[in-house]
Amino acid sequence: KKAKSINQSKRKKRKARGKKPPPPDAIKEKILQEAADKARRDRELNRAREEKAAARSARSQVAQILEQHALSREGGEDVHQFVFEGKVKQIVVTAEQRKRLSAGTLRIVRDRDQFYLVEPGAADLVALRDPKAVVPQSDDGGDDLDEHYKNFEVPDDLMW
Repeated sequence: KKAKSINQSKRKKRKARGKKPPPPDAIKEKILQEAADKARRDRELNRAREEKAAARSARSQVAQILEQHALSREGGEDVHQFVFEGKVKQIVVTAEQRKRLSAGTLRIVRDRDQFYLVEPGAADLVALRDPKAVVPQSDDGGDDLDEHYKNFEVPDDLMW
């Protein structure tokens, strides 16, 4: 029995010698690296969450601005056509609103696939929160053509 226990203890010592514990610096380094990686992932997730929250807040602010400042288009008989995202869109407006749109004193804003007419001040507020929501005003770029045609008078009642 005594010989058997001595042989067992020798075998355990040999096995223990083969398994060297990692140096303490490597363990600390690994723990620090894992903690740094976790902190970096947490920061990225928090930043993404904050961006989503900010976008959601901006959308709700745009909806609130449009609810307060959108002009009614009831009774409109004229059709106003405009280009939005490469497509020609049209909305029904009153004659007065059509004149104001042509003069640039009214702006068109899109929110959730609907178009609204708003004053330029409200459109600027919307543009601060979502620049893509405001329909850009068409610039004909016809300044040089205007000089050529300035002698030709266009009738006031001309409708296209």
